[in-house]
Amino acid sequence: MSGYTKLFNSIVTSTIWTEDDKTRIVWITMLALADKHGEVQASIPGLARVAGVSVADCEKALEKFLSPDPYSRTPDDEGRRIESIEGGWVLLNHGKYRDLASKEESKASNAVRQKRWRDRQRRNAKVTGSDAGVTEERDIADAKAEAKSTPKPPRGASPLDLPHGKIFREAWATWVKHRGEIKKSLKPTQTASQLKTLGKMPEAEAVAMIEHTVAMGWQGLRQPDPAKSGGNTPVTTKTLPDL
Repeated sequence: MSGYTKLFNSIVTSTIWTEDDKTRIVWITMLALADKHGEVQASIPGLARVAGVSVADCEKALEKFLSPDPYSRTPDDEGRRIESIEGGWVLLNHGKYRDLASKEESKASNAVRQKRWRDRQRRNAKVTGSDAGVTEERDIADAKAEAKSTPKPPRGASPLDLPHGKIFREAWATWVKHRGEIKKSLKPTQTASQLKTLGKMPEAEAVAMIEHTVAMGWQGLRQPDPAKSGGNTPVTTKTLPDL
């Protein structure tokens, strides 16, 4: 499932903006095509077609993105922007900017909720007598409806920490509850480590691992072993610490 990459205004002061127009177009096209892991799955001719440039211009742009950039504001990977992977490329700074976008969206959502609350307070201040009771009851009903429509994140992780979609979030909530029931509540470091590893797995595989572990009553996450009925393949602590 594809995600999206928010385009920050800082791009116009980056070294990418000093490149020719076709190089910039290829870069913005890659940002638009990147999934939530920052991966762009495409061939060079396919990327060139989507970007609307020639194959030669696309190859030239990719060579620049793969090369060190001494003027890059991010010193990691010597300023390289991408890395070749099987089937395409990965944007090296994608995770950093995705986190920044998530924080901005969270701030925006909080601002909207606060404005709604302030507007409601102003409306209530103008109401007197029986109308005040009606407004208060309506506000309470609205608040309850809003609370029901907004899923609460499972204890041990905020919504921004959780990868994948609704099915994974439900499975993760079950996993957190299970750890609490066996008196082995997840610590913040464990939570972050597990979510990081589970986030690299396909959603169906991650959910299957959680459901299998909970069903067996284990403390540590283990993958089902398809080779033998009822068997399992433990996940080493090197992959998922303290499972």
